[in-house]
Amino acid sequence: MASVRTLYRLQTVDQALASARERLREIEERLAGNEKLQALQRSVDSLESQVSRSRAQVRDLELEIQSLSEKMSDVHERLYGGQVTNPRELESLQDEMEYLGRRQRRLEDDLLEAMILLDEQAVELRDHQERLNQAAAEWQEEQTSLRDERAELEAQERQLKTQRSVLQEELQPEELSMYEDLRRRENGVAVVLLQDGACGGCGVRLPTSTVQQVRQAEDMQFCPSCGRILCSR
Repeated sequence: MASVRTLYRLQTVDQALASARERLREIEERLAGNEKLQALQRSVDSLESQVSRSRAQVRDLELEIQSLSEKMSDVHERLYGGQVTNPRELESLQDEMEYLGRRQRRLEDDLLEAMILLDEQAVELRDHQERLNQAAAEWQEEQTSLRDERAELEAQERQLKTQRSVLQEELQPEELSMYEDLRRRENGVAVVLLQDGACGGCGVRLPTSTVQQVRQAEDMQFCPSCGRILCSR
């Protein structure tokens, strides 16, 4: 029965190792990247591009309006400066002045819309930048916590490996081979405790003789249903 109890202790160590390794895998995945942070960064990058395009559009419209104003001043001077006296030329200048006026009003409307859009985009960008900064600070804090946990788990893993090596030395090669085979076949659980006369693995009620043999430490007993090794408390 000593071998059974050793196998049960070995299984406890193996389960602790599996749990530690799974958590380490989760931590490594978590440290590899933060989806929320990455999504916020993409949003900020996109909004920055939109704001940049809108600012360029506002500048272009302002320059076009300025150029148009200068041209209108020149036409106005020619129209009312007394230098042009030909009626047809004066009429042409008047038409041009009206056209330029209409063009200026359209550009001013476009500029107003562009400035409103730029303001809206700038507000949205500031909001996303604040959220990104907050998420980055939280992520930095979480990274520190995850790295500390990883160091603790790695130390625990080394300790468990040492315990496993010691326990392996107490077992016969055929016992260890049987244990490993059962673990592979039974989802990592090769040794189970008796639970009120039933198998702690599959729950099947065991013959009274088998229960007595397990409790009296007579030979190694197996569950007739699932094949796991039976152990008493």
